[in-house]
Amino acid sequence: RTNMKILISIFILLILFACSKKVSQSSISVEQLRLLLRDNPNTALIDVRTAGEFNGPLYHIDGAQSIPLSDLSSYIVDLKSEDEKKYYMICKSGTRSAKATQIMKNSDLNAINVSGGMMAWSRLKK
Repeated sequence: RTNMKILISIFILLILFACSKKVSQSSISVEQLRLLLRDNPNTALIDVRTAGEFNGPLYHIDGAQSIPLSDLSSYIVDLKSEDEKKYYMICKSGTRSAKATQIMKNSDLNAINVSGGMMAWSRLKK
């Protein structure tokens, strides 16, 4: 009985460890992004809005790469060539970038959603 309890405990710990690795950070705030960009201007930021939105009223963050969500899948192979790179995904409000983050993670890429998107970014005090 004692051996069975130990085995079950080890099994549960292994499952918890495996789940914690997969859950890793999945989103950051625009405030966190601003600090990240300040400290590391070469941060890989992908804006998944349409080209019109990218250059529209909310404009875009300097250095962001424009890859509309509808085109993201065709860029996965190129993005995978950047070994161990972390990608920050942004859109207008955070909904499309959350989908993009999931697409990236499903392709074994390290992606993090920027919560609130460009709407939240535009409200930041400069």
